[in-house]
Amino acid sequence: MIRLGIIDPRPVVLHGLQYVFNRTPEITIEISQANAHGIPSSALDVVLLGFCPSDGAACGRQITELSRKTSVLILSWARGPERKNEAVRCLRAGARGVLYPDAPVNILLDAVRTAAAGRMVIPTEVSSFLEAPAATDQLSLREQQVLDCIAEGYTHSQIARHLGISRHTVDTYVKRIRGKLKLGNKAELTRAAVQLIPGLDVPQTSPP
Repeated sequence: MIRLGIIDPRPVVLHGLQYVFNRTPEITIEISQANAHGIPSSALDVVLLGFCPSDGAACGRQITELSRKTSVLILSWARGPERKNEAVRCLRAGARGVLYPDAPVNILLDAVRTAAAGRMVIPTEVSSFLEAPAATDQLSLREQQVLDCIAEGYTHSQIARHLGISRHTVDTYVKRIRGKLKLGNKAELTRAAVQLIPGLDVPQTSPP
């Protein structure tokens, strides 16, 4: 049984999501409310969190806090070009994935199941962007996600399952990270990864 929490300030949205999930036998709604106050996230498998672009940093902090204890899925209300940028911000903050209100019900249900299993839910329009380095960062978002997993103590196989990619792809990302950050061995890699907690900004390094 998947224990779900739903957080959204829009009453109509809350009622609609309750209707959908109450008709799904393997998902039980533990909490459904307008904000994240008092959420016992350690007792939940997934939190579905409504997100508006105007919520900005405050919602980002909520994502980071909740994601330390449970899988967070974002129901984003961004429109147009802002969709991709907001999705990247949410993923950087620790969200397991991003959905949009125009997604079919079966996609919504599959996303909750995927997040509950510890895997990522990446929008199609964002997936290719994950591979590209941001303008001010040395690492791509995907490489940062791999490094963050290393900081959490994940093995390469666990990282592959967590991100929904192959073990070979994880190895490739690790080689890229070592090259970009000029890290010579696993100990240096782990130390660099831990230095990124709680943020994802890549520290500037200089050659030895």
